[in-house]
Amino acid sequence: MAERMAYFGLSVNMVVFMFNIMHRPFSSSANAVNTFLGISQISSILDNCNLHDYLPCAFGAAGIRPCVSSFGADQFDERSKDYKAHLDRFFNFFYLSVTVGAIVAFTMVVYIQMKHGWGSAFASLAIAMAISNVVFFVGTPLYRHRLPGGSPLTRVAQVLVAAFRKRNVPFSSSDSIDLYELPGQNSAIKGSGKIDHTDDFRWLDKAALHLKEDGVDPNPWRLCTVTQVEEVKILLKLLPIPMCTIMLSVVLTEYLTLSVQQAYTMNTHMGHLKLPVICMPVFPGLSIFLILALYYSTFAPLSRRITGHPHGASQLQRVGLGLAVSILSVAWAGVFERYRRNYAIKQGYEALFLSPMPNLSAYWLLIQYCLIGIAEVFCIVGLLEFLYQEAPDAMRSIGSAYAAVAGDRRPAVHRTTAVEAGNKEMEGSGSWESLVVEWTPEEGHGVVLVNTDEAGTLAVTNFRILFVSEVSQQVIELGTIPLATIEKFSKHAVKLPSVPRQSSKTPSRRLLQVVGKDMRTIMFGFRPKTKQRRAVFDALCMCSKPEKLKDLYVFVCGPSTFKNDDPKLRLLKEYHRLLGKGSFHASSTGIGDGLSLSNNWWRITSINSSYTLCPTYPFALIVPKSICDEELLQVSSFRGRCRFPVISWCNHENGAVLARSSQPLVGLMSQRNPADEKLVAALCGTTHRGSRRKLYIADARPRKNALANGAMGGGSESSSNYFQSEVVFFGIENIHTMRESLARLRDYLDTHGTTSSDGMSSFLRNGGWSWGGGNLSSMSASVSTLGDTGWLIHVQSLLAGSAWIAARVALESASVLVHCSDGWDRTTQLVSLASVLLDPFYRTIEGFQALVEKDWLAFGHPFSDRMGFPTVSGINNTPSELSRQSSVGSLSSSPLRMPSGSGFTSSAGNTTHGQTSNNCSPIFLQWIDCVSQLLRMYPCAFQFSSVFLVDFLDCVLSYRFGNFLFNSEKERQQNGVADACGCIWMYLARLHAPEDGSHVHYNPFYDPVKYDGPLLPPAAALAPTLWPEFHLRWACPSEAGAGEVQSQWRTMTKKFSEIAKAKEIAESKVNEFQLSLDLLTAELQKEKQFRNSALAMAKRASRESLAIKRAVQSLGCKVHFLRGESDAVSIGSSWSETREGLTYSGRSDSDARGQPDEKADLSVSISATEDSMVANCEISPECENICPFRTKEGCKWPDAACAQFGSQFVGLKANFDAFDRLSIYDGYFGAD
Repeated sequence: MAERMAYFGLSVNMVVFMFNIMHRPFSSSANAVNTFLGISQISSILDNCNLHDYLPCAFGAAGIRPCVSSFGADQFDERSKDYKAHLDRFFNFFYLSVTVGAIVAFTMVVYIQMKHGWGSAFASLAIAMAISNVVFFVGTPLYRHRLPGGSPLTRVAQVLVAAFRKRNVPFSSSDSIDLYELPGQNSAIKGSGKIDHTDDFRWLDKAALHLKEDGVDPNPWRLCTVTQVEEVKILLKLLPIPMCTIMLSVVLTEYLTLSVQQAYTMNTHMGHLKLPVICMPVFPGLSIFLILALYYSTFAPLSRRITGHPHGASQLQRVGLGLAVSILSVAWAGVFERYRRNYAIKQGYEALFLSPMPNLSAYWLLIQYCLIGIAEVFCIVGLLEFLYQEAPDAMRSIGSAYAAVAGDRRPAVHRTTAVEAGNKEMEGSGSWESLVVEWTPEEGHGVVLVNTDEAGTLAVTNFRILFVSEVSQQVIELGTIPLATIEKFSKHAVKLPSVPRQSSKTPSRRLLQVVGKDMRTIMFGFRPKTKQRRAVFDALCMCSKPEKLKDLYVFVCGPSTFKNDDPKLRLLKEYHRLLGKGSFHASSTGIGDGLSLSNNWWRITSINSSYTLCPTYPFALIVPKSICDEELLQVSSFRGRCRFPVISWCNHENGAVLARSSQPLVGLMSQRNPADEKLVAALCGTTHRGSRRKLYIADARPRKNALANGAMGGGSESSSNYFQSEVVFFGIENIHTMRESLARLRDYLDTHGTTSSDGMSSFLRNGGWSWGGGNLSSMSASVSTLGDTGWLIHVQSLLAGSAWIAARVALESASVLVHCSDGWDRTTQLVSLASVLLDPFYRTIEGFQALVEKDWLAFGHPFSDRMGFPTVSGINNTPSELSRQSSVGSLSSSPLRMPSGSGFTSSAGNTTHGQTSNNCSPIFLQWIDCVSQLLRMYPCAFQFSSVFLVDFLDCVLSYRFGNFLFNSEKERQQNGVADACGCIWMYLARLHAPEDGSHVHYNPFYDPVKYDGPLLPPAAALAPTLWPEFHLRWACPSEAGAGEVQSQWRTMTKKFSEIAKAKEIAESKVNEFQLSLDLLTAELQKEKQFRNSALAMAKRASRESLAIKRAVQSLGCKVHFLRGESDAVSIGSSWSETREGLTYSGRSDSDARGQPDEKADLSVSISATEDSMVANCEISPECENICPFRTKEGCKWPDAACAQFGSQFVGLKANFDAFDRLSIYDGYFGAD
């Protein structure tokens, strides 16, 4: 029961878990679960062939399921008269316990998941399995065990191999003895009795054909027993039974996956109670429980009267009855699914995938659920009992596994894998999106990406449009765009020119144009007379402009791996750096300690901590130290939107500042505010010399716009009212002009690009049959050749204004106050660009982050308004309700540029839908463009590369992260963005962190030592060009590689590093070889010294032996020293009696140093002559001088002993004593 509880708990809950938590497409989630079910079923037979040790532990269910049922049935004694009755009841109650486990999984586990989370739900399943294992092992002494009979798979293979080897041997062969079987009552298989021979599958009997050559002890791979052959025959006979039930298992699997999807689209309310969707499969379990409970009290007696069978019906009859009921179940499911689909289309739910239809009850599914429960009771239980009884004794678990093999549960609904292919390219853990609408082309024909004339599969998710090539099955980047990056999309119909000799009724081509904020224009072509384009268009309308905050992808995607730290801490850290106070670390009490910091000129104030003074300013501000908070309250009312002058950047060494604000509310009457004038004057401060520094007031607007704003209550400052100040107008146009300029630039690039979206007009313009457009290779990226787009002119104005501000601060130590109308568009652009020029820290990746978070996010640039996304509608509204921008935008140019008389007709009508509004404008994109221009001017002054800017801008436009949501810090805090959404900075940091400076985000030419001060570009250097990596990457990819120098440098650097490593390895090997050579040389020198020493000692030993010989001879003995080459080492002596007399032999092997020598030996032979041989020998002088036996009377020999001719041992001993008294020392022998 616990195993089934865990199995079904995982099966059903994993579909929802993978969809809602891991955010995998529903098709992918269902396929993954189906794969799990299929593997767990098909691997059952492998687990029962003793191969489970080699299978992953994920196949645990496959090993448990067949063994549990067969092991339980083995507990009954076959010799009992009630054996069959007990066995029948066992399988029924076994499946009843399985059903109880499934019911618990569909109810209690679901309840735990909803109340305590997914972790607790899966933990409860693990705990249940652990308890069941403990209970199982505790009862081990009470179980009835069968002897293990070995691997069934091995026995089957032996039969097949033996039969194949003897395939040409006839049964009537003279060499054959008989069919082989062991004598006695027991078979060769442990735990199995003998099986009588049958005539079925006669070709297998050759495996048991006993030939004379097989011998007495035959090889089992050449000769098998009759029982072993009959086992294989039984397995073959049983195969058709489970094969007939495979489709039933497919149906059972789809009720765990497809029916869950059906329930998601229907109303699951039961009165006031709403049943969770994943609880729906509990109803088949309840029907199984009810039928099994009533089986013996109701069904068995009734069927016994009809069939006469003691159990009501045989096993095969129950299997057939179950298959018949399953047919009824599938028939009803098909009828209802057709009704449900037609109802969804009629009610407009076709494109709203997984959206519940309130008027269609999910309890219509109970009919098919109950029918499939009845089919499962009769078919599966009967199949288990039948296969167990019919299987051989030693293969009972194989019989149970056959029932599981019938459940090779593969998905019956084939869906496209386009979204799965796209998800593999997305970074982070898990998938980025869940499936919303998916269209798979019929008959292999796909959507055409007109820009490249490439067919493929188009899918719309809640994050992006995905286009996968039909040929390569790869994601096409041009046709894949995040929904948030789409500016507008529209439907068009283009009628192709009729071909001669064909019907004039040429069908028009259905087109869908998608215009992106990232400078691309995509055109998709659909086949006419289909609803494919309509489905995609409706899905885009629904997903691209969510009504509520919770519908934004960044919120519905679930917890992110890129956690977002508190942005307030990062802002205070930057404030501390600007004031020269080092880094800031929040204490355990929070960030309050960081709000009381100040230096000689400036201080941090928390007057706006609750955002009541200015809702679009950050919670902490830097203001002059001489201005109190009460005066700030007075100033705020005099500035537009309460955005009073505050310090954005300051030089803590000389006191120069870069301040920002909105326009003063002077109006036509030129009103004044003393507190405002005092605050602006305090921005100047005093220099180290004690003199007042000059103040420049930089108004970003054209002068005429400032005067026009004066008529509406705004205006600009008068230098006469502000002490020692000068007012300068930069003439930068407003957001509407910038929006129109970028639209013209996008159309210009699309017209002249190689991947033009108007494939038809490109066909005529180029005189070919290609969808592609022209090219940009002949287009100079200068201001004069870009027509009237005006984009580069506006970029140049921003660069010139920021360079002028930086020069005033750096060269004159002056303070500059910058503002426009509201102080959050052009003001932010100028202040942040000037900061990049002034502060080298902002030219690093870390500083760039601090700058964006401070000037763009904290100081309230309205990102939602400028990007056309939902915004908080008002203070009184709940945070989850969002206001919707105007959904219809005007095309800046004709969506399809058709030449007159071309034969093409275009019809767009009012089908344009987009995110554009009067508040949308590419302000932030324009600023990033300006930074890229500075990077081009100063390629060694920035730590980051142009690729980093492109990736960063793509992340911002895609709204994958929460950093740029809403219009202010206050709104982001109210909606819990930092806790609920991922952080773009963490994502980018993780991308380039592992490569430690070698990533493409890093500028390989960065020189922080050379560029450690302000950048003051001359006016001549401020002529901007197109940003190739961004502007040309879609329209003309071949020319988007302006960063090829960096790419080539990285490639060369990588090769150089590889060569350097190879050089180091080679040098290391050379050093090791040289060291080995030196060691060998030293050893050789030592060997030479030993050789010389050995030679010297050998000479010395030779002289010693000669002296000893002479001394011994002087005693009257014959001495022979022999040196040989024997390898043997022996030290010893012996006496032998010869004809001549007594002979003494001694052998000693040693080297010149007195040590045993393996190659040299020395033998000494001393002999004394017999008496008869020396009877007439005269007495030598030696006898008279040194003989120890000599007396005063003279020599008494032969009556007494003689030292010279003595044949007695005592004489020889006396001889040695005399020899010892010679006292021969080394000094007696000279060196020569």
